[in-house]
Amino acid sequence: MLSETEERRTRLTLIYGPAFRRAFEIFALGTTDSPVRDDEVIELARSAGISKEQRILEPCSGSGGVSRLLTREFRCEVLGIDVVPYQLDVAKSKAAHEGFQSLIAYIEGDAVTYAYPREAFDAAIDVFAWVHVADWPDLFRTIHEALKPGGKIVMYDAFLTPKTTKQTEEAVKDKWFDPGIRTVDDCCLAFDRTGFRVIHKEDRRQRVLESWRAGLARLKEAADEFIGEFGEEPYELFSETISWTIRAHEEEELTAAQILAEKV
Repeated sequence: MLSETEERRTRLTLIYGPAFRRAFEIFALGTTDSPVRDDEVIELARSAGISKEQRILEPCSGSGGVSRLLTREFRCEVLGIDVVPYQLDVAKSKAAHEGFQSLIAYIEGDAVTYAYPREAFDAAIDVFAWVHVADWPDLFRTIHEALKPGGKIVMYDAFLTPKTTKQTEEAVKDKWFDPGIRTVDDCCLAFDRTGFRVIHKEDRRQRVLESWRAGLARLKEAADEFIGEFGEEPYELFSETISWTIRAHEEEELTAAQILAEKV
């Protein structure tokens, strides 16, 4: 029987292979492989006080788009951690290509259980990544130990809503393998119980919905090229998942939000 970490690694490795990597490059808005504009990430990072002198932790760093964006904008140091070897290879290659080897480091491991140095980071950031974590409170406790006093969590992610049906919740877990997804209120309660104080939260459903729609349009425009390289099955799987996600946002069964929390 697979452990929780092994199951997550297996599922995410199946999702985040070369075909989906290319699909995200076409679909994504900006450089973070997500439906979030770069300027939104930068604005939120500034609100957390991220600067050149700081050291940032990126749990579930994926292909490293967020860490490169932060380093490019603020010249800060970033440590990324992820369970998917292919994603890490992509992240390391792109960081080297941009000349960030001295500022960005990536390690393979479970973001929840990894033994980070205590009180070593000024902030931790998430852009549509922590939905893949099985238990947010466990992750928040781990990050709490790794952050300096007054350190911030910067979170921009997907959430359930009070309108989410059980069927939709199960579909989210199956389609995106998002076992840890919660409502915004549940997330804020988890912050409160793990030693953080929420200092900002903002719903971004409409803005992200527009990004999902635009990303799907770009993917459809590139369909022939993508199918020619990877085949119809990954294209249909990715585009159907995006279409379903758009409908769930339109019906307000899913949302997106920014949350900024401070270690207390």
